[in-house]
Parts: sequence; C-alpha cells; structure tokens
Amino acid sequence: MTFIVENPLHEGLRVDAVLSMVEQGLTRSQIKQRCKAVRVNKKSVKLSHQLRLGDLIEAELVELNPPNLEPQDIDIQVLYEDDKVIVLNKPQGLVVHPGAGHHPHTLVQGLLYHHKVSQESDPLRPGIVHRLDKDTSGVIIVAKDSYTHAMLSDQFKNRRVEKLYLAILHKPRDPKSPLLTMPETEWYSVRNRIGRDPLNRKRFAVVESDSEASTGRLAVTHFRIRGGSPTSLLAQIKIETGRTHQIRVHSAFLGASVVGDTLYGAKNRDDTLMLHAYRLRITLPNETIPREFEAPIPDRFIRYMEGW
Repeated sequence: MTFIVENPLHEGLRVDAVLSMVEQGLTRSQIKQRCKAVRVNKKSVKLSHQLRLGDLIEAELVELNPPNLEPQDIDIQVLYEDDKVIVLNKPQGLVVHPGAGHHPHTLVQGLLYHHKVSQESDPLRPGIVHRLDKDTSGVIIVAKDSYTHAMLSDQFKNRRVEKLYLAILHKPRDPKSPLLTMPETEWYSVRNRIGRDPLNRKRFAVVESDSEASTGRLAVTHFRIRGGSPTSLLAQIKIETGRTHQIRVHSAFLGASVVGDTLYGAKNRDDTLMLHAYRLRITLPNETIPREFEAPIPDRFIRYMEGW
C-alpha cells in the first residue's frame, strides 16, 4: 500500500491510525499484526510515527493465517442480548481472548460455541470491543457485527462510556490519606500518566518525571469509599481512560492496593483479586439514550465483607 498524506485531518496522527482509516475495516491492532514494514519518505519508521502533510507512506501488509479457535462449551452468564450486542457477566479467572500464553478456554471460544459472534471482523478477537483482566470479573459488552463493533469502539475511544468498578482495597497506612479523610459522598481523583515499569516489564507504573512523561499515557481514575473494616476499604471506582492495569496501578499509587493483587500489592496468595466491573453505561446501535448494565456483586466480595 502506497499513498500520500493529503488530508489535513491526518496531520499529526500516528501511522497506524491513518492506515486504519485508509484501509477501511482494519483496526489499529489488526494493522499492527499485519504490517511487516512501513516507510515514510523512504525511511523505515515505527507505527507510532506522527505524520505530516505531504508524507509518502509505503506499508507492507500481509495476510494472516487465522488461528484455529476451537469453539468450547464454556458457561457464559448473559445479562442482555439482542441482534446487535451481547452483554455478559465475565467470571473471574476467564481470559477474554487468545493471546500470548492463552489460547485454549477463552471467553471468545465460548461465544463461538454458542454462535454469538462471527470471526469475520477479527479472527483472533471476534466481537471484542474492550476487555477485562483475567482475574477481574464483571460486565463486558460484545458486538455481533462489524458495524456495531465500530460504533461501540468509537464510544470507548472518545470516552463516552461510563464504567463503574467495585474494589476492596488494603487500608492505607497513612492516616492522612484522602481515602480515609474524605466524606463518603465525595470522589477523590487521580490524574497522571501511566507507562511500562522499566524495572518489571509485566507491570505498569505512574510516570512522574518530565523525561519519562512522553512515554506514559494519560490515566484518570476516581475513587469513592463506601465502607470498610479495620484493614480494608470498599471502594467505588470510575475510570475515564482505559489503560492496562489502570485501577490496580492507581490504587497502589495511593498506598491502597487491591486485595489479592500480587503484582502491585502484598504477595499473599490466599486472597483472590477483589476487583469487579459492576456497571457499564453505553449507547446501543439505533438508540440515542444510553443504557446501564450491571453485573451482580460476586460471592467472593460478600464472603470477604462478612462481619464488617
């Protein structure tokens, strides 16, 4: 594929973003999978390279051999379904889609078994608009066709989706922590940048220095405390952005890591991750008023909070 950047709206955008606009039907993640090489003005660049008007782009896209996703009879709890979407309550411990180290037994394979989605739009992640970490439970929405996938993805991209999580946090040791001093009716906001932890590639971290800020991405999280015990807090958490591990990183940043989070908190493996996607507010195709979907509070939360 070869073309010149002539649209003023494309100036300043990343190469992969413009390629996904020109090669309609491909997402940025699909561009990344299929792009063998890319050159701008005859020089090899990364897909994150920002473009200018008049730039000559040469991209070599290859066809992928779709993975053999064998449908599996996985029990899925449906919260809502119509001819465009399906809203599920993802159980803890279930991976959303195949990836590095995770090919068998995923939510996608369960959806394929029950004929809920088609592999036409994305052979590896059919219907997946957003995802939850393996050990995070809760509400997740899946598109049944390419139009719905694009429509829902646009809402996530432009932050028109409201996501509310429930988490049980370790109580901060600092008695002056805002999580301990603010009224229950108020929200405390964390707004900073998150990037890959240079000391541990499996982790992400808050990036604070000016020299590192350019490598991080803006992350905004809001916390409201709804109760607790001498050692733990029950928090409602809203996120404006959807960075990897965002809630877990910001909770640890406040000295209140999520209970059961062995990557960012205490290494007590007796506890399971106490993070649940409780509510999703989003507009469905052919509708103008957003709908709200809720996943019931899981049993592990109820058991943990007994006696509070």
